[in-house]
Amino acid sequence: MELEAIAARISPRSARAMTEDQLVRQVVQGGGNMPAYGKNLSPYEVDAVVSFTVSLRPKGEPPARDSTFPAVPPKQEAASSAHEGHSEG
Repeated sequence: MELEAIAARISPRSARAMTEDQLVRQVVQGGGNMPAYGKNLSPYEVDAVVSFTVSLRPKGEPPARDSTFPAVPPKQEAASSAHEGHSEG
């Protein structure tokens, strides 16, 4: 099977929402309507599918962010909250 055909099995919405690590897992383990290809592809081919999929994202769109990590580290969040309460004058 051609790598582009495998990449086409990942929905565009999913491809935009997933990080590269999540895309690797999707290709290797499958999920949703996509079968697992982990036993049929070499690591190089998995990387090629993921790279091709990522290349289809709209230009200028930031890469997906892993939502298991906070967008702002807790220390910075606490510091910015403390500054919001003070007015300069």
